[in-house]
Amino acid sequence: MIRKAYFFENPLSALDTLSCEVAQHREEVAQYRVKNSSLTYNAEAISSLSINALMHELGPIEFINIDIESLDRDLMLMLDFDRFFPCLTCYKNNAVLDEDDSVRDPPWAYGYRLVFALRGSIRFALQRTEQTAT
Repeated sequence: MIRKAYFFENPLSALDTLSCEVAQHREEVAQYRVKNSSLTYNAEAISSLSINALMHELGPIEFINIDIESLDRDLMLMLDFDRFFPCLTCYKNNAVLDEDDSVRDPPWAYGYRLVFALRGSIRFALQRTEQTAT
């Protein structure tokens, strides 16, 4: 699959993203904060594959650490927990702080439990319980 990635001027920039909306927002914020700022990005076509295709290709996975700049939760929502069930996942999801249960991610329904959460980055690790890992 070919999709676009948005790369900012600095090599290995922490601002790079796969989301056009996020890239535009970051550019706007930089221009607002610094007068005459020239922070810009380039959109480039990149090859990609789905998380489920990658999991199938790699075989059983024990641990996943997802950090894809603003798309962590989206990736977790795509993961087919009926076919793939890593023992431990670590990813960002600020939406879980909302008290509305509708924002809960799929892992909760598949027998995972919250192991820890850190303030600031709101990083979650979920662990699948032994009873449901069969």
